Amino acid sequence: MAFRRGKRRIVREYVTQPDEKRLLRIGGVSLAGLFSLLYLYVSGGVVRSGAVYVQKSVDTGVTFGVFNIFHFMGIALLVLASSGQAKDLQKYYWFAIGTLAVGMLAGSRADYLPQALLLLLFLVANTTANHNLKRWWSRLRTIIAPALGAVILAWFLGSLIAIWRTNADIGLAIDEMLTGERRGLIIEMRAHSMLNMETANMAIGTLYAAIVNVDTGITGLLWGRSYLNWLLIAPPGFLGLPRPLGLEWDTFIGDQRMSQGGIFEVAEAYWNFGLPGCFIVSFIISYLFGLALSKGLAGANYFFLTWYIVMGMMSLRAVWYQSFAYFRIFTIMALVYLMGLYFAKWFVSNRSVR
Repeated sequence: MAFRRGKRRIVREYVTQPDEKRLLRIGGVSLAGLFSLLYLYVSGGVVRSGAVYVQKSVDTGVTFGVFNIFHFMGIALLVLASSGQAKDLQKYYWFAIGTLAVGMLAGSRADYLPQALLLLLFLVANTTANHNLKRWWSRLRTIIAPALGAVILAWFLGSLIAIWRTNADIGLAIDEMLTGERRGLIIEMRAHSMLNMETANMAIGTLYAAIVNVDTGITGLLWGRSYLNWLLIAPPGFLGLPRPLGLEWDTFIGDQRMSQGGIFEVAEAYWNFGLPGCFIVSFIISYLFGLALSKGLAGANYFFLTWYIVMGMMSLRAVWYQSFAYFRIFTIMALVYLMGLYFAKWFVSNRSVR
């Protein structure tokens, strides 16, 4: 790690034990591979007739988000294992992308597709950097083009999987994408013309529901009650403890529920603390992101860097669906830290400096 202080250039090197990268690689492959297959099992298998998304799910007593966290933790370990080792980076990243593809085969888009595309962009950026491109504009163009292509691909694949999992016939899904009512960016849904972005529409809908419930006095401000409920739903489901329903079950406008299974981060913040809460809650979350990253970089700390990467990969679910995902990550990382103190102190400690 190098940085400048005044006119002097100070070079800092962190001492890494030879077997640490090997342990990161083993842990990463094991976690990412195992939890991708476990998710495929509990979600009912590959998209097909009779086992579409969660219609034939298997109850294991473990919530969906927990599978994601351990899966992404494995990917984070692979990212750290590839640091400084260009020859291993591609195979680690492609393995991680392969495990994410398994989740997409089970019909999940928001939790696996963006993460796979992000890793692909990292691969592209790494490839262009290795070509020693001297002109910054040339390098920028080589990154922008794949990024735009990735956005288009993400929209197409996301829409295709959404249609596919409703009829379990890939041929009919492709035909619907090309010629049916679901083609294009503007579609008719519930007697309204809207963007063909279901999750984004539901995020706006939950914010609308929060504003209506607060401003008309139906519920008024909750003053943090929904966040306190996180403590009640934090214990594992298999313990059988009472688990209050989230705010997404209260997002009604008339007789229409505006949620698609979760609640928008800003909507929950507004429902609890009004307009100031939208800024305060977002600031706190962003601060925690920065804190994990700064602590990880300051001492090349694998634990905090893993925490940061997992939060980043879970952020799409947390922002669009439920901020509780961040708290769930905290509870799991706390357990990982305690276990690391006794079984793998090298993982939770700072690297020494020379």
